[in-house]
Amino acid sequence: EVSAIINKKFLILLNIETTHNVEITFSSQYGKIIDYQWFGDGYVAASFTNGVVSIISTHKDEIGNEVQSLVLFNSTIEAMVINESLGKMAVAAHGVIKIVNMNDWTEIKNEELTLPSSSGRITSLVWTEDGQILTCTTSNGGLYGFLMVIPGLCAGYINHI
Repeated sequence: EVSAIINKKFLILLNIETTHNVEITFSSQYGKIIDYQWFGDGYVAASFTNGVVSIISTHKDEIGNEVQSLVLFNSTIEAMVINESLGKMAVAAHGVIKIVNMNDWTEIKNEELTLPSSSGRITSLVWTEDGQILTCTTSNGGLYGFLMVIPGLCAGYINHI
């Protein structure tokens, strides 16, 4: 399947093999679509100008059904990224990155990250596949890397750890 945002109002899913197209629309209260990301076995997370993230299913029997919606900010979401290995989603706006637990769709308040006010608007978020490092870029040329998972360290010698 191929997918795209059309006119910042709806998401179109194109099945190349069957030429069957599906248009997925969202509540107008969410604002315009900023970004989206596929995850799992057919789910899409979409972020909006009104600070909302909507999770929808694209499974054949429930296509377009909203699974969850989260209001994370009072303004436009600037960037979003999902890390499936951690089961977390990072969402950014106004120099703040909020982390969401994808098991119960709750914000993990103690993992919230705040950039310096001089950093500018967050332009992108990228998470390493193993989830250890979350990187963001900003409109003022900033590049920030955050250690999100502390790797386990240990040493052993004979029968001592």
